[in-house]
Amino acid sequence: MTPYNTCLLALFFISFSYAQQSKLDIGVSITPVVTWLRGTDDIDRNFHKRFNVSPGLTLDYNFSDNWFLSSGIAYENKSVIRTTTVTLGDRTFVSENENTQNYEYLNLPLLLGYKTNGRTQFYASAGGFVGILLKQENISIFTTPNSESETVVDNTENTKTTDFGLALATGLKILLTDSLYLDIGARQFLGLTNVSEVELPDNGEIKTNSIGLQVGLKYKI
Repeated sequence: MTPYNTCLLALFFISFSYAQQSKLDIGVSITPVVTWLRGTDDIDRNFHKRFNVSPGLTLDYNFSDNWFLSSGIAYENKSVIRTTTVTLGDRTFVSENENTQNYEYLNLPLLLGYKTNGRTQFYASAGGFVGILLKQENISIFTTPNSESETVVDNTENTKTTDFGLALATGLKILLTDSLYLDIGARQFLGLTNVSEVELPDNGEIKTNSIGLQVGLKYKI
């Protein structure tokens, strides 16, 4: 069984268990994130963080008044960018090359969390995530005073199909009604495995990272 099928099966049994006990919270979320890669000298020195938006669906199982399991699925583009500009001594513009590396994933987290009581609840949770690779592309935009060209290279086959790592979250749950609440908090997915399928110079690795502010609505079933 592939990791992808294993994750889907795990989510099915978790969801079924939630529904059976009527302690399920389902919701939608939108998370502005800052993403970056790490692990090679070239990436660490020359590529910079990027801002992206990560939409998702959430599932929470409250197995006591204070303890819960949190899961779901979220799309995330973990990307970095490098811009190289060439000018003459008098600062006359010659050319610019903008290179973006995009790693697009479906992330499936599973976290154990603790929350306080009341209509405004503080929570903190920790666990892991599996990232299912959708696509990996390198996009280069080369600009001169008279022209602009774009080159897209698909490197999906040179990237591992799954990413694994640490998931952390903390924030506030604010009850709007007896069944609906607002979830605002910080979220981080820290990749711990090398996602490159090919050997890199100096035994380098490519690992993913993202951190963002998650805003969501959740409904108690």
